[in-house]
Amino acid sequence: MSRPRFFSVPADVADTLVRRELRRHWSEDGMVKVLLSSSDLYAYGIDRALSEGAVELSLEDVKRLSTE
Repeated sequence: MSRPRFFSVPADVADTLVRRELRRHWSEDGMVKVLLSSSDLYAYGIDRALSEGAVELSLEDVKRLSTE
């Protein structure tokens, strides 16, 4: 089984997939970012999301975000 993958995704990308209030979100550099998993991005495409500003997060980053 592969490890889960998580991404910091710009709100405009995330809003096409899920309702933002259902996922952890925060502001970073004046932009709203949303925490999504690779499963969330399946239909949209991870490569497409990355090309539109998503960034893959380490598990340490995810843990830090979940406690803020």
